[in-house]
Amino acid sequence: MPGALDSEGVYLHAEDDLAAPGVGFSEMLNKPGVSISTQLGIIRDDIDELSGGVSTRRFPLAFTHTGALTVKQGRPFRNNSGRTLYVDSVHVNLETGSSSGAALFDVEVNGTSILSAQISMGVSVVDADATPSSPAWSDGTDLTVDVDAIGTGTAGLTVSIWAH
Repeated sequence: MPGALDSEGVYLHAEDDLAAPGVGFSEMLNKPGVSISTQLGIIRDDIDELSGGVSTRRFPLAFTHTGALTVKQGRPFRNNSGRTLYVDSVHVNLETGSSSGAALFDVEVNGTSILSAQISMGVSVVDADATPSSPAWSDGTDLTVDVDAIGTGTAGLTVSIWAH
């Protein structure tokens, strides 16, 4: 359920995150009035309940963009949970794959890629998965989803990131 808390974890959703400059992430939550610090505070509380201070509760972050893509750095999403979070997996879905040339995507923490290689989607490819080689997302640092190349005719983007 986008923007809702459920028994399995916290769902955070950034609608048109790559396309809506000047709109804060907390303003884009589908649950009005619940700040990211409140959402991540729930995760922090879960971590505190576990021995060793490492949460195994996974939660998704979804970054979406409708329409034609452009090359751009994504708007930063700050980890203000009070803990280091770990990115487990990244899934990229395109509504329309490139008709010529590759589309390239990267996930970065404070400007450094957490992937061993950019996610490259060739002609007509609409789904791709990646596992981070450097999954740590430290408290106080920013995560971005960058569109580094778009190919021809690439449109509609959803990037799903699972973390704990």
